[in-house]
Amino acid sequence: LRRRRRGRQRGEAREKEEKMKLYGDLGKTAKKLLNDDYFSDIQVKIATRSDAGTSYTVETVQSQKSGALAGDLAVKGIAFGQLVSTKFTTAGKVSSEITLGNLGVDGLVLVLNGATGGNGNANTASTKIEFANKNFAAAALVDLLPSAVVTASLATGNKGVYVGAESVFNVADNAVTKYDVALSYADSAKSEMTLALLNKASVLKTSYSHAVSGVLSIAGEVLYNLNNQAKLLTMGIMYALDTQSTFKTKLDTDGALAATYKQQVQPHVSIALSTSLNVKELDKGQKLGLSIAYEP
Repeated sequence: LRRRRRGRQRGEAREKEEKMKLYGDLGKTAKKLLNDDYFSDIQVKIATRSDAGTSYTVETVQSQKSGALAGDLAVKGIAFGQLVSTKFTTAGKVSSEITLGNLGVDGLVLVLNGATGGNGNANTASTKIEFANKNFAAAALVDLLPSAVVTASLATGNKGVYVGAESVFNVADNAVTKYDVALSYADSAKSEMTLALLNKASVLKTSYSHAVSGVLSIAGEVLYNLNNQAKLLTMGIMYALDTQSTFKTKLDTDGALAATYKQQVQPHVSIALSTSLNVKELDKGQKLGLSIAYEP
């Protein structure tokens, strides 16, 4: 009886902690499988953490096309009970972000962000507020500099069915420059199907992701332009070769083929190799990328 009571209490606690997805998270699994980890540059990342919990991350990227080298240093830690992160780039840009999560309202988060332009670019400043409970989530991003733009979104759902919308309003022009709507169905954590109408109802997008097994996941996406009837189908898979390595590949109907192999060579060291080419234009050759990361 006690075991059943404790199990019921844990289940109730998990249910209480679950929050509604933000609009940007609808169809996120398919987005990540089809877009993340594909690159064509040389990347090096080194991360470390102090005993006080402050993390330091150095990243460098060398363009294979131009040979240009860029890098940044990011510092993240807790100050006055709030999460603060600062980034310095080799382009002269300095950005800071403060996340305020202890506002007295469960599910409410406020994020303040500011950055110097660097290399003659304009300074930026923004404020983002997010709220999520079990059946509703809303977010508003207000860009204050260089121009006033408001991006607002909301999402709601129940029992795996979600609906959401997002719009962008340019204050200076007093006009809505973009609006999207999406409908999603998720079967626990194994599969998700999303149907979205994007960019002022000019593009229809549908995506599907499915965890076939513990080692194999698949995803697909179809984009259809309602104005010119252009279509693009993308299919991708991710396969765990073993506990230390994964392989990803994707192909679209325009002929773009990409693949990435990632291997953990030491407990905190990983190496990734990525390549891409167009099977319809083999004479243009292929792009190669190499990534080395140390993350304790």
